[in-house]
Amino acid sequence: MAQGIVAGELMVGPGKLRVIDPGGLGQGLVDNTAELAVIAAATPDWTAWTYMGLTDGGLQVAIEKSYANHTVDQAPDWVASTITERHPTVGTNLVAATLNNLSRANNGGVITTGVGTAGAWDSWTPTIDTLETPEKYLGMAVEGRRLDGKRMIIVLRKVLSVDNMSAPFTKDGKTMFSVNWAGHFVSDTTASVAVYTQR
Repeated sequence: MAQGIVAGELMVGPGKLRVIDPGGLGQGLVDNTAELAVIAAATPDWTAWTYMGLTDGGLQVAIEKSYANHTVDQAPDWVASTITERHPTVGTNLVAATLNNLSRANNGGVITTGVGTAGAWDSWTPTIDTLETPEKYLGMAVEGRRLDGKRMIIVLRKVLSVDNMSAPFTKDGKTMFSVNWAGHFVSDTTASVAVYTQR
């Protein structure tokens, strides 16, 4: 049976990026209480989450996968493929060039307020001893909206920034933090990513 065009199913426009560090543990959403609070009602409750501010170039959410492809002498075709790696990713350019965003783009570090004469400066320095102070995993959520007004929320439960971060200074453009976070294994019973759509 032919299906008609339903414009409301289109998801168009920017998304919003939020992060959470439950209890300051830096281990992501190992306990999904904060995640379930977001979807407890028709209007998401983001009370426990931190909005990352404006972005430029969109939010790219992907599930990256690698497979081992298996062959036998008797057939030219692959007879099976088995997954060897899988992780969700979120990439974006953070327009809000704040020390908090710089810290999240670099998995932690130390923010010091009131530095210098009269305490007129704040500073960020990266973690020196990652053995004593491991890098901080975060929980992350991307929220978008369809044309019919219904939301999609993608939650990455345990992310770490694993690529280089850049912050270009150019005469004709904004200085932004370019960053990419990758999802990681949570537990034997909790997936690394969950996608929610409103009914």
